[in-house]
Order: sequence, then structure tokens, then C-alpha cells
Amino acid sequence: MKTTVPRSSTSNSDARSGFPWAGLAATLIVALLDPLLFQRIVPWDALLERLDRTFFLEAGLARDELAFAELDADPGLVPRVVCAGNSRAGRFARVKDFVGLDLKGALVERFTHAGLEPFELRGLADRLAPYHPDVVVLSISEFDTHRPIRLNTTTAMQSLGALATLVREAGLGFAFAHRDLVLGLTLGALFPAYRYRAVLHVAGLDEYEHFAGVLSSRAPSIEDSPFQLEGEAPLPLAFATFVPKLLAENPQLDGRTVNAQLKQCLSITRGPHVAVRMALLRTAIDEYLAAGAQVIVVEAPVHPSMVPLYRPETREEAHAFLRELDALDGVQVMWLDEIGPFAAADFHDLTHLDDEAGARVGHLVGERIEAILKDR
Repeated sequence: MKTTVPRSSTSNSDARSGFPWAGLAATLIVALLDPLLFQRIVPWDALLERLDRTFFLEAGLARDELAFAELDADPGLVPRVVCAGNSRAGRFARVKDFVGLDLKGALVERFTHAGLEPFELRGLADRLAPYHPDVVVLSISEFDTHRPIRLNTTTAMQSLGALATLVREAGLGFAFAHRDLVLGLTLGALFPAYRYRAVLHVAGLDEYEHFAGVLSSRAPSIEDSPFQLEGEAPLPLAFATFVPKLLAENPQLDGRTVNAQLKQCLSITRGPHVAVRMALLRTAIDEYLAAGAQVIVVEAPVHPSMVPLYRPETREEAHAFLRELDALDGVQVMWLDEIGPFAAADFHDLTHLDDEAGARVGHLVGERIEAILKDR
């Protein structure tokens, strides 16, 4: 007997045709709604409370969004001051260090946390320039210009411009060799929910099977991921003898962080990554200048014991770059000789100033901001 097969529905017909119309529709909906709604509906202050003190990077990203929210709410009646850079910059960009100075009631926003490297700072400029800040404070030294490039979709800002600068400077061969990463960076630039998936994860917001308040396990450290662009080999170092001597001479240092920071300083090397990092920083500064900002560049120090661990040519190249910046109309460099000198006792660890030294530098930065705002 011949069996009659029921006529297929439209969806079944679509499935047989091999074209995923439903999937395409869902993708388009996400593409339209994600950039418009994600950052508006995420309660960043509540999310920040779910991150304990070990989630430095994720907490920093949440604070970034709270700072953007404050800028959005600001009516623009007072000057806007932005301090940007990695956690080293955070040591001298604290509002409390500006107390007693006449900043004309300025709104001061800090974007200073781990993961803000030149690529991220270039993307941050794309987001901040439309707010037309009056003063932008950046931290740039050989630590920022000469370490290898390590990219991460979590820290990358929502900026196709930063990605375009990276590809232009690093080359199409670099982009092809790291095409999966470039795709991830593109998705992060287009979709905030993709970029912030790691933040939501460590806050426990994607762990529906757990009770509220239970934090997820920490995401893999950025420092554990490989470099995408690096240069010459670092200078050799006998860790087994160097570290005990270093800790004995500097009892304030935390032995748990010394090895990681030693590797950071050893990675300050010459190579093709330097030109890319410098180009990212220069284009970020160009954006701020075009938006009408005055830019203060602070040459932040590292622990004195770290300086011999990398070749002096790296500092010479970094200084040449800083001199180029200093020659730009609207840029002022605060050189190490101006804000120092710094002894080993001035450091909290190998790469960060302690509170007292950071406050001294912060006050000097505040005085420079005060002088700029006085003339505006």
C-alpha cells in the first residue's frame, strides 16, 4: 500500500533547503539588540559587588563601564579629566592625590587596571574621544612600548578602529596567522555580550545551576596566554640565585608575585612588536588631540633592580618615542627625572609604586592638570 506523506511545514521545507533561516534571523536579532541593550541593562555596580579582590581584571572592566555611565550622565558643565593605562598608572591617578588643587570641579574618571595595553588603549580612545575630555593622562615607558604583544578578547575595547590599526601595523600576514583571534576581536568589538562573557562568568551569572552568590572558578590568566608578536630573546637570568637575593634585600616584596613580574620586565625587548605598540599609542593620542584634549604622558618607573634586566637600547628607543610625543602640540611629557628619583623603598612591588610614592607623583600630575585647566 502506498503511504501518503503529509505536506511539510514551511520550517521543514527551509530545513530541507539547507539554508538556516531561523538561525540567520536569531543572529540578526542579536546583532541589532546586543550593542543597543547589553550595556544599558547590565547592573554593573551590582556585578562589581560579586567580584572579590582576586578578580582584578574583571573588576576593572566593570568599573570602566561605571565610569562611562558617569560620563553619559554628566551635563558637561565642568572639565573632564581622564586617566588611562594599566595598573601602574593607577598608582598615581587617584582623585585623593588631587585634593587641595583647583581643578575647577572637574569630573575625573580612571581607566587604570590590568589588561589595558596599547591595543586596548587605542580602542579606549575610540570610546572616550566623543566625550571630548579636557585632559587625558597616560602612562608610557619602555614597559609599555617594548613588551611583546599579547591580545585577549576579554580586554579588547569595542573598537574596530583599534583592530584596523593593529592589522595595518602588524601586517596582513599577522592577521592571517592569528585569524581566529582576529575574528574573536571583531566579535568583541561588535557585541558587548561576547566581550564581557568572561566577566559574567566569573561573577557567576552564567552558572544557573548554582545558588545565587556562588562565584565561578577564575578564568585563565591573560599572563598564561601566548604572545602573538615578540622580538629578541630576553637577557638570561638565574632565577634560583637572583630571586632569594632580591627578596632578602627587599623584604616588602611579595614572593608570590615576584616571578611573574620578573618575567614581565625580562620581556622588555626590541623587535617588530615595538613599532606596532608605538603606533597604537600614537594613534590613540592623535584621537584625543583631535577631540580637543591636552595629553599628559607620565614616564612611570619600575623597581631599580629591574632596570639591568633589559638592554639599555630599549629605554633609548622609548625615550626617542617620548620625545616625538613631547614635540606634538597639546602633549606634555612628565619625564622620570621630573617626578623622581625613586629608590627601592618607593615600590609596592617590582612594577608598582607604593602608596606614598604614588601620592607624590599623583600630586605632581594634579598640578600639571591644574595648570592646563587654568588656561582653558
